[in-house]
Amino acid sequence: MATDNGDIRATESRVGSRSRFPHAKCPAHFGPPFGQPWLTAMSALGAVALGAWPSLGIVFEYRRDALVGGELWRAWTDHLAHFGASHLFWNLLLFLPTGVWLERNQPWLFRAYLFFSAPLISAVLYFVQPDLLAYRGLSGLAAGMLVLLSCWQLSCGSRRESSWFWFLVLTLLAGKIICELITGNALLASDLQDVGPVPMAHVSGGGTALSTWALYRKWRRKPAGAS
Repeated sequence: MATDNGDIRATESRVGSRSRFPHAKCPAHFGPPFGQPWLTAMSALGAVALGAWPSLGIVFEYRRDALVGGELWRAWTDHLAHFGASHLFWNLLLFLPTGVWLERNQPWLFRAYLFFSAPLISAVLYFVQPDLLAYRGLSGLAAGMLVLLSCWQLSCGSRRESSWFWFLVLTLLAGKIICELITGNALLASDLQDVGPVPMAHVSGGGTALSTWALYRKWRRKPAGAS
């Protein structure tokens, strides 16, 4: 009888833990090597390395004429180059924690987004802003990562207070993009005052994140064995 009561108490404890921590319902993938944020770390280190040697930035940045000339690697590497220390700092301040959080919990979702969104953002800039001659920065990717993280958190069946927090995050991100579209000035990075922000990179990053999330949800709901 004592054993049965102990089992009941243990079961109640586990149920109570799930109710207190609703994020436990989220599918997460921890543990080496796949759950470690190695891609986030490598991307951040690459950005810091390019920041330490500013002369290399021109080799990796988005340049419209270079892309036309066949230097297609710039569609990926332009996100690692920055225009200065402040530009790099503010981008990493968002990119690092968001990337670590996502890559530890949803490694394949995060890596698929990062790989495909990098050239897609560059492609949007190429076709939508033909007057844009050069572009650098992680901000477009980081904005999309924040959207992807918010979507994942909101799908976890979290408490109402937590849901409001992530809706607030999305609202603040949208407000920042709108403000920069209207004023033409960067809100945070002082390095961009002479260059100008590129809100379209943030819009395309967020749009790519929403598309990635929609495809992921559709794949998750697909019955096993369905073609």
